[in-house]
Amino acid sequence: MAIKNLAIFDIDGTLHKTEVMSLASFRVVCAEYALPVPDMQTLSQTYGANEQTLMDLLGAPQDEAYRKRFYARIDEEESRQMRLVGQCYEGVLESLRKLRDAGVTLALCSMCSNRYLETFCDHFGLRDEIAFWRTEAWGSDKRLVLADLLQEAKPERAVMVGDRAYDLLAAEYNGLGFVGCNYGYAPHEIARADCLISSGAELAQAVLCALASETPNFN
Repeated sequence: MAIKNLAIFDIDGTLHKTEVMSLASFRVVCAEYALPVPDMQTLSQTYGANEQTLMDLLGAPQDEAYRKRFYARIDEEESRQMRLVGQCYEGVLESLRKLRDAGVTLALCSMCSNRYLETFCDHFGLRDEIAFWRTEAWGSDKRLVLADLLQEAKPERAVMVGDRAYDLLAAEYNGLGFVGCNYGYAPHEIARADCLISSGAELAQAVLCALASETPNFN
């Protein structure tokens, strides 16, 4: 079936209030590895970035095997913590339901692990709502990962939603409109977004307007 309207979402800082479970996960795993526990500001700098960025910030050994073991353990712990304390931003789940009811096909494109994305979908009851998804398993360049998703979906119209420069650049590279989430982790990186929103409650209207090439009115 042809896809008319496709909305593609980043996860962390866009849908998922990641710090709620992320800091708890790093406290556990950093203690196991005798590494300093990063504060929230440090952690938020790494959301959407590659794994080595955080390893450098922690002063961890420059060893690929060590990095893989550490992140495998983080992935495991984050999945556990998400099931315990995971939260979406207020209004996000309602906005996704509104988009689905309006006939918009939903997709996820996030530089996380497959397990992280699947745990997220299961925990928030989105497994049957997401038609397409891509993770770090498809590569480390989000521009190309998004291109691969679009090649599969072949939508008539599409919009990307995210909170980081990685998301904005991926949208621009693929010729998509971009809705920027100012409530996320790097509002200074997305100033040139086509539309900026300040809460998850504004998500549905912003996406629908972007797909229709209209300017949203949040008053």
